[in-house]
Amino acid sequence: SGVSLAGEQLFVATRDGFLLSLNRADGTEQWRSRLTSEALSPASTDTRRVFVHTVDGRVTAFERADGKQAWSYETAMPVLTVRGTGAQQVLDQFVVTGFATGKVVALDKTLGIPRWEVRLASPDGRSELERLVDIDGQPVWEEGIIYAASYHGNVAAISLNGEPRWQEAGSSYGHPELALGNLYLTLDSDVIQAYDQNNGARVWQQPALSGRKLGQVTAHGRWLAVADNDGYLHLLSQVNGELAARRLLRPKPLHIGYPNQTEATNWRAVRGKHMGIRSALLSTPEGLLVYTNTGELLLLEIRDR
Repeated sequence: SGVSLAGEQLFVATRDGFLLSLNRADGTEQWRSRLTSEALSPASTDTRRVFVHTVDGRVTAFERADGKQAWSYETAMPVLTVRGTGAQQVLDQFVVTGFATGKVVALDKTLGIPRWEVRLASPDGRSELERLVDIDGQPVWEEGIIYAASYHGNVAAISLNGEPRWQEAGSSYGHPELALGNLYLTLDSDVIQAYDQNNGARVWQQPALSGRKLGQVTAHGRWLAVADNDGYLHLLSQVNGELAARRLLRPKPLHIGYPNQTEATNWRAVRGKHMGIRSALLSTPEGLLVYTNTGELLLLEIRDR
């Protein structure tokens, strides 16, 4: 599910349903708590508690000091869901997250009870696949407004009291990116769409990368960066969506120890799904961090020509 850092603690949720607290200095385990299911998104924290969203539709709060459960909130799950869960956005009073029901829910941070919910998508269609409405991206918060997007549904801006400010069509597996007064979103059709942050009006659309199985778009400087399933990193202009640059981040050959083989034959070129970049890109002051499907971590410097 990824690693979350809070003070001197690292939090990791495991595939077999445990939440671990590790010491930041030496990696020793401080405590572990049992989860109700697998967690696919990183934990979120405040100064007192750590919050985990598991694939069975639960959000659970644990005390950071000793790992004891403080509260748990459960929502009814559809028959079929997209594999993934949205990470929580922890605010002063609320824990805001999206569920496979197509709803964004604000939970009271102290008690774990829902204070409001907003539906971004309604299940509609003849098959279970057509009725998928998951919200798998983390809600984004800026200046008192929460932004979120759903699969087979809408992208929306929601006030802290739960009142929608605007909603526009935009089916996506990920979460929006905010920059330059716009909201940028990778649609499930692999189209990059820009919306006006204030009113949801469509600013521009870039369909040239359709079919490349794009990841989540990330703002870096004056650019937008997005990676695809073939291992390419693309740069777009935030102003008009124009494609500015592209680079293939070809992974190094993998070393596989086959018995009774020479060392030369133990190296295998990377092909297929291993060429891709599935993890979200991370913008840092030092450069753009990219984590590939083969486990390589790269720091890229973006230079203007």
